[in-house]
Amino acid sequence: MNDASNVQRCKLCMKRPASSREHIPPRATSNIGEVEIIFIDAKSPTNQIKYKTIHSTNGFWVPALCEKCNNKTGSRYGEAYKHFVLQFSEAVGFEESTEYVRVRLRNIYPLRILKQMFSMFLCATPFQPAPEWKDIREFVLKRDKPLPSNAPFVYLYLNASKIGRIVPCCGIWDLFTRKTLVVSEIAWPPVGIIFSFQDDEQLAKMANITEWGQFGFNDKISVTLTLPRLQVCTPYPLDFRTTIEAMIGQPPSHLAYLFHVPFKSESPVNLGAIIRKSERDTVDQQDG
Repeated sequence: MNDASNVQRCKLCMKRPASSREHIPPRATSNIGEVEIIFIDAKSPTNQIKYKTIHSTNGFWVPALCEKCNNKTGSRYGEAYKHFVLQFSEAVGFEESTEYVRVRLRNIYPLRILKQMFSMFLCATPFQPAPEWKDIREFVLKRDKPLPSNAPFVYLYLNASKIGRIVPCCGIWDLFTRKTLVVSEIAWPPVGIIFSFQDDEQLAKMANITEWGQFGFNDKISVTLTLPRLQVCTPYPLDFRTTIEAMIGQPPSHLAYLFHVPFKSESPVNLGAIIRKSERDTVDQQDG
């Protein structure tokens, strides 16, 4: 039995135990059924990266929220986010052979969608959110609160693969340029989301939707986004190499990744994970 002091608290309220299964993304966006989760084993020797594979019969989820916060966020933001993803899915067929695709979104609730995204951002971290993220937690919990200035930028791309990628907030150090980028990534076909604490040039081709955090809770918009079509096949953030290029399973040689891994953590998202489904389920009416 775990010691009571080691029980993880809810990533939003930080008060109650994280006793519910929080699906990342919500179940209503086709995160259901049997999935294969492949992640870097934190216990592997430092000179050789090895992977561990586990299976789930109920989509990809983590114990990150209490029942109260899970129900609150699901009822407030779940339907708006499902509607957003459904329209994303309808746009996948356009310009499939090109590098970019236009996604037409009609009558969406931008603030609700962004709040759901930041709920996923917090739930993807294997550690308790830092005190500096209090404003981000309140942004999710308080339906009318605008996005705080210390929150990361939010970028979108089209995940053209059949693989999901969940990476917690981490640092990427480029050994060539000596630049460090702090990011998190949540990619579940067809939506790819990058949370970045810096406005970096490699993100310029993606759609920056950070301004959605300044809309009102009941505001609706229609917008067309031009997004890059990118492939996901490794657990490394911002890694869009082709399957052949990434077959060796190693990260790009010029990059170093910095993660915060809690002591004795068994979370599959300690260092990033990829999720595979044998068959894509259609979007249903369930919510996570």
